[in-house]
Amino acid sequence: MAASSTVNIEITLLDGKKENISHSIAKENGDISFPGLLNSINFVQEKCNQLLTKIIEDEKSKRANLKLRPKDVPENENLIGDEKGEDDDDDDDNDEDEDDDDDDDDDDEITSTEPPEKKHKT
Repeated sequence: MAASSTVNIEITLLDGKKENISHSIAKENGDISFPGLLNSINFVQEKCNQLLTKIIEDEKSKRANLKLRPKDVPENENLIGDEKGEDDDDDDDNDEDEDDDDDDDDDDEITSTEPPEKKHKT
């Protein structure tokens, strides 16, 4: 394997695009030193982090701009309530957060009936 005077990182993205980041280790006279190697590695790592951060921020921006709504719902229909968090749909019979208006403080009514207790012989 031939010696190289360059630190090189190649990143393959999900779309198949390849990004190449490199930095020369050698000094002007061609010598390679340990501090020069560390400097090159730090430079490449910093550029790699900047690239990956940019890619992540771009992806977050794309996802935030996506509108995930069914095709049959009009664009102006609010699917999750208005800004106040109130229910804006017309199916008031199915609203779990509303009480049953009978003022008996029993909004969590149990609809099933329990079997009667068996009498024990004594």
